[in-house]
Amino acid sequence: LFADDLWGIDYELALDLHTTGAEAVAVNRNPDQLVDKIVLHAKCLHDKVPALTTMLNFYGWQNRLNETIDAATGLLKLLGVKIPRHAGKAHVAWEFTMAKRAVGKKSDKELLGLPVARNKDKIAAMRALQQIASISFFSDADLMLVVSLRAFRISLKAGIDREVSPFCFASYGACLRYTKSYDEAVRFVQLARRLCDIHESKFIRASAYTTIYGLGLHQTSPVEDMYHPLLEGFKSGLAHGNPGHGLSCANIAMITKWMTGSPLRKLAEMIDRYIHLMEVYNRTGLVCVTCTFHQRVLNLLGQSDDPLVLTGTSMDQESHISSMRESGNHVGLFFAVEHVFQLSCLFEDWDKAAVYYKKVVACPDGIKSLEIHLYIREYRFYEALFHFVMYQRDGARKHKRSALQIVKMMRESQANGCPNYDCYLPILLVEMNARKLTKDEMNTAYRKAAVMAKYVHLRALAHERAAAVIREQFRDGYLARQHLEAAKRQYRKWGAVEKVSHVEEKLQML
Repeated sequence: LFADDLWGIDYELALDLHTTGAEAVAVNRNPDQLVDKIVLHAKCLHDKVPALTTMLNFYGWQNRLNETIDAATGLLKLLGVKIPRHAGKAHVAWEFTMAKRAVGKKSDKELLGLPVARNKDKIAAMRALQQIASISFFSDADLMLVVSLRAFRISLKAGIDREVSPFCFASYGACLRYTKSYDEAVRFVQLARRLCDIHESKFIRASAYTTIYGLGLHQTSPVEDMYHPLLEGFKSGLAHGNPGHGLSCANIAMITKWMTGSPLRKLAEMIDRYIHLMEVYNRTGLVCVTCTFHQRVLNLLGQSDDPLVLTGTSMDQESHISSMRESGNHVGLFFAVEHVFQLSCLFEDWDKAAVYYKKVVACPDGIKSLEIHLYIREYRFYEALFHFVMYQRDGARKHKRSALQIVKMMRESQANGCPNYDCYLPILLVEMNARKLTKDEMNTAYRKAAVMAKYVHLRALAHERAAAVIREQFRDGYLARQHLEAAKRQYRKWGAVEKVSHVEEKLQML
C-alpha cells in the first residue's frame, strides 16, 4: 500500500500512515503486513506499541487466546510491567490488597479529578493490560483479575487516559463483586461511566459499557434496564473503530432479551443480524459465544432435528465443543454444554441433564469468569431446579444441599439490593417445599410463583413444573391438565414452537 522508501524520506509520515492503516485494516482482516513493516522500520519501542496493540486486538477477536496473551505479556515486559503468565490465588490476593491500598480513602471527587496521564509507556501498558483482560475473561479468570487490578493501579498512579482509564475503573468495580463488596463495586462502575462522559471517551466506551452493564450495574438494577445502554455501547463501538467490543455489547444486549422472555422469532432475527456483523468484521471469537444462543433459540422454534442437540443452521455441536477445547475458550465451552443442560431441563430429560451438568461443572474457569456476568442467574436457577428435581426423584441429600446453597446465595444477593432473583426464587421455593405441601397448598403456591415469575418463559415453566409435581405426588390429572394448558398458552406466547408440541404430547398422554 505504501512505498518502503517513504520511511527514509519522511519517517513520521510513514509511521503515521502505517499505524493508521493497520488500525483500519484490522476492522475486518489481518493487519500483519503493515504491522511487520512498522516493527521492521520503527526507531524505538514506543513507535511500535500502537501497531503491536492493534495486532493483539485482532488476534484476540480471532479466538487465538493463548497466542494473544503470550504476545501481550511479552510486550508488557518490554514496557517494564511484569505479569504472571499463569496467575493463581496468591497473585489475585496480592493485587486486590495493593489496589485497595492505592484507593485508600479517596473520594469520588478526588478519583474523578486525577490528572491526565502523560507517560506514554504507562498508557501503552494500560492498553496492553486491557487487551489481556478482555481475552483472559474467556480463558483464565485469575489472570483476568490480576491484569484488571494492575491496570487500575497504574491508572491511579499515572493519571487518567480517556481511552483506557474508564475501562480500568469499570474492571476494578467488576472485580470487587468477587469479594462481595457490592457497594464499592457499584461505586466504581458508576465512576467509570462518569469518566466516559467527562473525558468524552470514544474508542473505549464500548469496552467500558461491556463491563459497566454486562458485569456491574445489574447487581442493583433490573436486567432489562441494561439493554438500551448496551445498544449505545454497540453503536459507539461501530462508530469509533472498536467493533469487537461494540459487538460484545450487542451480544450481552441479546442475552438480556433472552432472559426477559422476548418473543423468540424476533430474538432469532436480532441474533442473526449480529452474527452477520461479527462475520463481516471478522470477529470469529464472538461468533463462537453467540452461535450457541442462536442455535438454542432455533431449536425452540422447531428448526432443528433434535431440540436437545445444538446442531443446525448456526452450528454443529460436537465440532464446536471440540474447537472451544482446543482454543482454550472456557467461556465458549461453558455456554455450549450449559445450553444443552438447560434444554435438557426444559424438556424434562433429567438423565441427559445429569450428563451435561457434569460437563458444565468441568468448566470451572468458565463459571468463574461468568460469576459476575448478568447471565449467571439463569444458569444458577436451572442448576438449583435440577438439584431439587433430582432430590425429588432419588432422595439423595447431596442434591438438596446443593440446591439450598444456591437458594441461600440468591436470597443474600436479593438482600443486598439485587432485583434480578425475584423472578426465580418463587419457583425454587415451591420446589424446595414440594414434599411438605398438600395438594391445594402446592396448586396455590405454583400459581403464585407463575404470577411472580414476571417473564413469559418462566411463567410457562412454573405451570409445567406444577403439572409434573402434582401428577407425580397426587395423581391428579385434572389439576395437571389445567397447569399444562396454562403452560402451553405461555409457551405459545413466547414463540417456543417445540415446547408447545412437547406440552401437547403430555396433554394427549393425560
